[in-house]
Amino acid sequence: MRKPVQIRGAQHIMLGELRPLDRGNPTDGLFGRVYRFDHIDPELPWFNLERHQEATEDEMSAIAIPKDLVPNLVLFDFVFYPKGHVLYFVSKRDRYSLSPRSLYKLLEVLFETRLIFGRFGKVDLTIMPDRQTLARIMKLHRLAKLTIDVTRPNPDDNFDDDEEVFDRMRNQGARRVMQVMTAENGESIKPDHETAQLARVAARNGKVSAVGYKANGQKVEETTVDSPWRETVAYDPDHQLAPDVLIAFSAQHLVDAL
Repeated sequence: MRKPVQIRGAQHIMLGELRPLDRGNPTDGLFGRVYRFDHIDPELPWFNLERHQEATEDEMSAIAIPKDLVPNLVLFDFVFYPKGHVLYFVSKRDRYSLSPRSLYKLLEVLFETRLIFGRFGKVDLTIMPDRQTLARIMKLHRLAKLTIDVTRPNPDDNFDDDEEVFDRMRNQGARRVMQVMTAENGESIKPDHETAQLARVAARNGKVSAVGYKANGQKVEETTVDSPWRETVAYDPDHQLAPDVLIAFSAQHLVDAL
């Protein structure tokens, strides 16, 4: 749709180029780029840095920027795998960065458009959490409250844990499960296998939140939403191309995860 989405101030992002990793098997994966740029408001005044004053009409008349040109372009590569519905992207390039929340906003806006919603219905998004976040939640010294919110996606290839949970949800005609557990006063929740499995699935397809206490009595509130997963990948730019590194890393990570 070539639809730009505002993420902060004048900054906008949009989906740019997109191509299959293997033209003969496009469902194996797609490589693309997110374009980030600034959108200038033509109604706002310009500023003369040298005179330290608002630009004059004569100075403004000398400015001629075509409407289809925008400044400060930065490109961020991504790879999307239909199997598992997982998208990996470069969040930092040189001194520029693109946050998971910004990309989430772009996709959320696109998925809510009539063109997409009318054909596919509601599309749910989850920012993959840091692997340690869920572990910290489940290992709290005293787990006072545990909230697990999982949404079943459309039928597809999923992680093993996902498929088992989604099968149970499908069999019961449920699209969404929200489970809230509260401990007895002064006691701690002890998640069993089924609860732990549901939490793992929710971390990838929803969210997990908790209220608990450390051994010293300090209160802790954690949620998988606030701790996106990031991975630093080193490579030699003299011998490797950044897109190739992203593709190789993401493909291997997906294999390990599935």
